[in-house]
Amino acid sequence: MLYEVKVYDSSGKLVNVVSPEDLDKRSTEFVRAQLTERDKQHILSLEEDAQTSEMGSHYMVA
Repeated sequence: MLYEVKVYDSSGKLVNVVSPEDLDKRSTEFVRAQLTERDKQHILSLEEDAQTSEMGSHYMVA
């Protein structure tokens, strides 16, 4: 769970409040930016393998 962040200036005056939704969006974008093309291809291949496995299980049951 993410909390809001309050940003104060040097005199202690509140300058900005970052909402939990904005923090979540920023963290998701940060993680996506860290993924390399190789990581993305690996994730896609895992998803394809899972779909193929599910289809194989479905045909065995049917």
